[in-house]
Amino acid sequence: MCCIFNRVPNKRKKIAKHQPEATDSNTTLLAGEDIEFEWPDFVDLSIQHRQLQDAYTELQAEVDALSAQNERLKEDLRRFLPRFSYASIKGDDEQLLFLTGVRAPVFDWLVAQVADKMEVLPELTSRDHLTMALMKLKLGLCDEDLAYRFGIGEGSVTRMCRTWLPALAAALRPIVAWPSARTVSASRPSFFTGKFRKCRCIVDCPEFTVARVGDDEDKHESKVKYFVGVTPAGAVSFLSSGYSSLTPERRIIKESGFVRLLDPQDDLMANRQIPIRDELASLQAALHVPDPNSGKQTQKGASGKQLCQVWTHMKKVIGWWKEFSMLQKVIQEPYADLLDEVLIVCAVLTNVNMSLAPKGGDQP
Repeated sequence: MCCIFNRVPNKRKKIAKHQPEATDSNTTLLAGEDIEFEWPDFVDLSIQHRQLQDAYTELQAEVDALSAQNERLKEDLRRFLPRFSYASIKGDDEQLLFLTGVRAPVFDWLVAQVADKMEVLPELTSRDHLTMALMKLKLGLCDEDLAYRFGIGEGSVTRMCRTWLPALAAALRPIVAWPSARTVSASRPSFFTGKFRKCRCIVDCPEFTVARVGDDEDKHESKVKYFVGVTPAGAVSFLSSGYSSLTPERRIIKESGFVRLLDPQDDLMANRQIPIRDELASLQAALHVPDPNSGKQTQKGASGKQLCQVWTHMKKVIGWWKEFSMLQKVIQEPYADLLDEVLIVCAVLTNVNMSLAPKGGDQP
C-alpha cells in the first residue's frame, strides 16, 4: 500500500474545468477555472493501520496464552479436588439409601452379581459404576450431572449406564417371580380380612412417558403401558413387557400370560376397574376395587375403616416401586429404549429392600 501512495507527487492536485455553478451565495466558479484539492495523508494512515494490526496480534497471543493457562488450572482443580465416588458415601448407610435406593448389604450383593462381567473405566471402580447407575434410577440425574460428580466425560457416563442397566436387569430378572399362595398368605397384612383375605395380587396398568425422535427428527413424547402385579406385602411379582398406550389393556393382559399363573378362587385387587373379569370367571376368581367412600358398612361386611386401610395400603404398594425419580420424568434418549430393563431393576430393588415393605400384620 505504501509504495502506491509514495508515487503520489504531492498532496495538491489541480482539477481543471469545474462545473460553472455557484457553491454559495458569495462564490462563483467560472468555467475552466482551476481549483486545488488537499489529499489525505495515506502514508500516515497506513502506518497506523499496521501498528494496530501488530497490537491486535499481540493481544490475541496474550488471550490464547491465558486461555491455555485457564484450561490447565481447571484440569489441576479437577485432579486435586476430591471426586465423588462410592468411597465418599461408604459407611453412611442412610446416605447410600438416599442416593441409590439400597442399603449396604443389598449394594454389596448387587456388586457380586454383575461386577466381574462388566467393563470398568480405569479411573473408576466397579462400585463407582454401580453407584452411578443406581443414582441414575433413584435420583433421575442427567448424564452431565453424573459426569461432573464422578469426574469423567458425559459420553462415558452414557456408555456405562447403557451397559450396566441391561446387565443388572438380566441378572435380576428372576427375582420378579410369582410366589406361592402359601407365601403370599404368610406375608399378607392382618387387616386383609373378610372379602380381602384371599387377595393373591394387586394389579395395575401404569404408563410411563418416553421421548421419541420422529422421522423428521422432531422430538415428541409417547407413553408406554405395562401390566404389573404386586403382592399384598409390596413385592413386585409380575411385570409384562411394554406396550403402546393405545394398546387395549385386555390384549396386554392376555398376551402377558398373567392369568395362567392364577389358581382357582384367587382374588385380585385394583384401584380401578381393569378388563380382566371375564378371564377370572373361568377360575371362579374375582377382582375387587375397594372404595373407601362406599359407606360405613358394605354388603359383604367390610367396615369403612377396613376399606380405608386396604385402600391406603394398596395405593402405597402400587406407588412404592415407582418412587424412582427416573420413572417420574420423561425418559429421554438415549435411555428410552431401555425402559423394560429400567423397570425390572426398579422392581427388584423394591423387592430386596426390606425397608420399603411392611412386616406381616403391620398397619398401613
